[in-house]
Amino acid sequence: MMQIEQIRPGMTLHSDIHDTSGRLLTKADTVLTEKHIKTLKTWGVTQARIKDDNDQDAAQLPDQSPPSDADIEQAEEIANHLFSQTNRDHPVMQQLLSISVQQIVARLGMERR
Repeated sequence: MMQIEQIRPGMTLHSDIHDTSGRLLTKADTVLTEKHIKTLKTWGVTQARIKDDNDQDAAQLPDQSPPSDADIEQAEEIANHLFSQTNRDHPVMQQLLSISVQQIVARLGMERR
């Protein structure tokens, strides 16, 4: 799986992408455009399976280096600030906070490349 922030126009989907209710958003083998990527982000898609140049699943390729402790700490600080006015005891808010930290870590990693 690739994070949506790492997906670029011209990449090809390995498998279908559905929204949370099961509706098809984008079919497998679609060559993605900027509009596709923007639509996926709008629907809250955070990851997708992408084919590599050899028509293999890119998820089988080695991942980038893991995030540093400093990136994780910075992401947690940012997310905690963003969620400071919420009820973090609620399970949905806990999940959103967790997802936010993951997304922020991914963005911090991309900014460093």
